[in-house]
Amino acid sequence: MMKPEDITNQRFEKSAKGYKTEEVDEFLDRVFSDYVKLQQDNADLEHKLEVLADKLEEYRESEESLKSVLIGAQKLGDSIVREARAKAEVMTQEAGTKASSIISDAETRAEIIVSDARNSAENMLGNTEQELKKERETLDSLNDEVKRFKNNLLDMYRQHLELISKLTDEETEENIDIAEEVSEDSEQYEVAAESISGEESAQ
Repeated sequence: MMKPEDITNQRFEKSAKGYKTEEVDEFLDRVFSDYVKLQQDNADLEHKLEVLADKLEEYRESEESLKSVLIGAQKLGDSIVREARAKAEVMTQEAGTKASSIISDAETRAEIIVSDARNSAENMLGNTEQELKKERETLDSLNDEVKRFKNNLLDMYRQHLELISKLTDEETEENIDIAEEVSEDSEQYEVAAESISGEESAQ
C-alpha cells in the first residue's frame, strides 16, 4: 500500500515535452494532503469498528447473563405464586371457620339485645303515655291563661283607642305628651297581641 512519503518522494524524469514541474508538484501536494486525510479517516473508522466490536461482545455476554437472570426470576416467581396460593387456601379455610363462629355469637347477642330493648321500650312507652297525659293537661291550662291574657290586653287596647278618639283638638294639643305615651302603649299592646295570636295559631 502506498504511503504519504511515497507521494512526496516520487521523482519523474524530465523530457522536452513533459509537464510543468510546478504544476506537478502542486498537484502532488494536494494528493498528499487528501491521502493523509483519507488515512486518518480510515484509522478513525478502524478504531470505531474495534470499539463497536468490543461493545457488541459485551452486549452478547450481557444478553446471556440477562437470560440466566430472567430464567432464575421466572422460577422464583413461580415458586412464590405456588406458596402464596397454598397460604391463601389455608387462610380462606381458617377465615370461613372464624366467620361462622363470629356469626353464631353475633346472632345470639343480637337476640338478647333485641329482647332487652323490647322490654325497655314497653316500659318507656307506659311511662311516656302517662307523662304525655300530664303535659297535655298542662298545655290546656296554659292555653286558657294565654286566651285570658290576650282578651284583657285587647280590652285595654280598645279603651285606649276610645279615649284617644274622644279627645278634642284643644285637649290633644294640651295633652300631646299624654297622647304620645298612649299611642306608644297602644303600639306595644298591638305588637304583643299579634305575637300572642301568632303563637296560639302555631300551637
